[in-house]
Amino acid sequence: MEITGFKQSNKANFQPGRKSPVQYIVVHYTANRGDTAKNNIDYFARTETRTSAHYFVDEKEVWQSVRDEDTAYHCGAKTYKHPLCRNGSSIGVEMCIWDKAGKVRQGTVTKAIQVVRELMEQYNVPPECVLRHWDVTGKNCPLPMVENPSLWEDFKAKLKGDEEEMLDYPDWAKKTYQWYADMPEWARESVRKAVKRGLISTNADNSVSVLGVSLQTLVYLDRAGLLDK
Repeated sequence: MEITGFKQSNKANFQPGRKSPVQYIVVHYTANRGDTAKNNIDYFARTETRTSAHYFVDEKEVWQSVRDEDTAYHCGAKTYKHPLCRNGSSIGVEMCIWDKAGKVRQGTVTKAIQVVRELMEQYNVPPECVLRHWDVTGKNCPLPMVENPSLWEDFKAKLKGDEEEMLDYPDWAKKTYQWYADMPEWARESVRKAVKRGLISTNADNSVSVLGVSLQTLVYLDRAGLLDK
């Protein structure tokens, strides 16, 4: 995995070693607007919070705060929804998912998918063992993927594909689109609605970052009237 850098969390925020092998990957969001992976690991390095995660991801970088072989305090709770997933058996991945306006940064989601896929391969974790924080404890995290489960379904769908399967995809599905004019005409209006709803964030130059394989999902949501609410 291509990691931008490692800066260890304050020793109060994690436990050295593990009680069991890695069996789960838990996806979170930081709940901060416009933050970066780097300023999160800087914060956890200097502050005693009794919370942490292994990785922080934004649309440009991936920073590691706790080593894989150590236990991050990312999904602990007094009561659990999931019968087995705990801090000691999982890796926590935090997404800096909101831009300054509170819209989803699609680039962060794309990079998080890449990180999770590599961790799945490294630790032989099946797709059904990739969970939201909500699936483990009931916490509304990552909030956009709890409020709109289709976003999580799309995330999970992309974890199941591999490069060989991508060869069978149509050309439009293999691209990442930034401008409406470059998208298939049948998808443009649905993407515009998704941007307006805040499901997709815009970049500083008003471009977007939309995976081609996401276009059909957006069109289905649009046809179901879910982008008009």
